[in-house]
Amino acid sequence: MQYKLPIITTNEGGIPDVVQNGINGYVCEREDSVTLANAIERLLNNKNSCIEFGENGYKIFKEKLTLDVFNNNITRILKELAL
Repeated sequence: MQYKLPIITTNEGGIPDVVQNGINGYVCEREDSVTLANAIERLLNNKNSCIEFGENGYKIFKEKLTLDVFNNNITRILKELAL
């Protein structure tokens, strides 16, 4: 996401919290090779989707996943716990 690339991933753990299907990539079910192949094919055949997903992912990265955001969240949580 930091490099504005679209994502193809599986529906595992916390991944769906970061990758929004059809917004910044495709989320496939685990061990579903057909869905995975279809997602790869869709991106290979649609450069505009690659660019759009990459841009959307970068926005999510900047809003939620940078080191500064992480540090601010940890600091806020620790301050709340100290009260």
